Amino acid sequence: MSTQPTRKALLGLYGVTLRTARSFKSYNFRNYFLQRTKDNFRTLLASTRFLECISPQTDKNRVSV
Repeated sequence: MSTQPTRKALLGLYGVTLRTARSFKSYNFRNYFLQRTKDNFRTLLASTRFLECISPQTDKNRVSV
């Protein structure tokens, strides 16, 4: 079983991806990759699976419904 990526690792990947996208000379490529990167990370942030990965809660902190 593999380990979950940490919040720091994911934010680092996000930063590197944005930095790389900004380095493209072509306006169209640059804007395409910037928008795609932002959209993909927004989708990840919205997903429950990603939120559990970033902030795992202990059983004491979970609220049962």
